[in-house]
Amino acid sequence: MLIEVPYNRIAVAEYAKKWALSRNPQYMDFESMGGDCTNVGS
Repeated sequence: MLIEVPYNRIAVAEYAKKWALSRNPQYMDFESMGGDCTNVGS
C-alpha cells in the first residue's frame, strides 16, 4: 500500500534557512553528546 504524503518544497527551504545555523528548540539538544549530527539533503 502506497501512502502519499504532501511535500511543500518552499516550506522545506524556509525551514532549512531558518534553522541552518541554530537549533530548533522543539527537538532534543545533542551538544553534550558530540554535537550536531544532522544530515541535510538538497
